[in-house]
Amino acid sequence: GLKLEKPGLRSLLQHLTSLKVLRLSDVSISSEVPDTLANLTSLTTLVLEYCGLHGEFPISIFYLPNLQVLDVSSNGYLTGHLPEFHPSSPLQDLMLSGTSFSGKLPDSIGNLNFLNQLDFSSCYFSGSLPASLGNFTQLNYVSLSSNKFNVGTLQLLGKLTELSDLDLSDLNLYGSIPSVLSNLTQLTHLDLSHNHLSGEITSHITNLTHLIWLDLSSNQLRSPTPRSFSEPKNLELKMLRLNSCNLREVPNFL
Repeated sequence: GLKLEKPGLRSLLQHLTSLKVLRLSDVSISSEVPDTLANLTSLTTLVLEYCGLHGEFPISIFYLPNLQVLDVSSNGYLTGHLPEFHPSSPLQDLMLSGTSFSGKLPDSIGNLNFLNQLDFSSCYFSGSLPASLGNFTQLNYVSLSSNKFNVGTLQLLGKLTELSDLDLSDLNLYGSIPSVLSNLTQLTHLDLSHNHLSGEITSHITNLTHLIWLDLSSNQLRSPTPRSFSEPKNLELKMLRLNSCNLREVPNFL
């Protein structure tokens, strides 16, 4: 229930030139993001989720020389687009979910050599995923759900072999479960719900023996046949969602 009224965010930050961490989650700010934030060159962490922010996000903030965490999630009226990233960027967490960021992902996103978490869910991004995204072998968490990406380019995600969390829900995926998922052997959480996937629940899934959370709901999948599995694996699933899949029998890997 906190509100930031007087002074406003711009006035509050005016003299805090040595600030390193700014967290105002759930504080009602209801203003634009002041471009003066780009003057806080010592800033390492900026978290402004659920703040009622609106207007265009200043692109200069992406270029703060020490910024490692940028989270402006759940500000539905906050617009913006991604810049051309510099190779020297120290960004580790880039969280934009539930905003009105739009446009294409620049190929220079591959310059974010320290990126660990990427959340673009429920934004308005479109176009092809840049090939440079496949270079992020250190990524742990990726959510691309509810965007307008060219789904044919999702194959490159198979290169992200250190992923533990992957959300590809509501992306208009068609056909069978992507075979490239079998490369992601470190996955613990996988969400493919609200797509148009069809065919059997394949061994690409049951080979992911570290999975504890799997959501395949709201697809047109069917139970696998025994011949689909040459060697059944012991799964560690603790949460499995298969509702609205029109399954006629319980999958034989359970």
